[in-house]
Amino acid sequence: MSVTSVSVVQIREIRATCDNGGMLREAVESSTMKSVGYEATSRILEIEFESGAVYQYLGVSARVHEELLGAESKGRYFNSEIRDVYRYVQVSRSGASG
Repeated sequence: MSVTSVSVVQIREIRATCDNGGMLREAVESSTMKSVGYEATSRILEIEFESGAVYQYLGVSARVHEELLGAESKGRYFNSEIRDVYRYVQVSRSGASG
């Protein structure tokens, strides 16, 4: 699926999925991120930031997920390879408990 082909209906489904239990994420060692999860079937990368905000990035390949987890600086990798590259949905507000 192309990143540009994600519909409003799909975004609503993503939000509903997250609201009904969320995605499993693993803790990461990073000054900017708390945890990262990935759903290969839907190609959704979910990142929980230190602020408490949770975002889902759409159309992300498994390779990008693996490279993020293996990056020496996850924040630097995020800024160069994910941020401003993939469409995203904020699924949790800053400071929200989940």
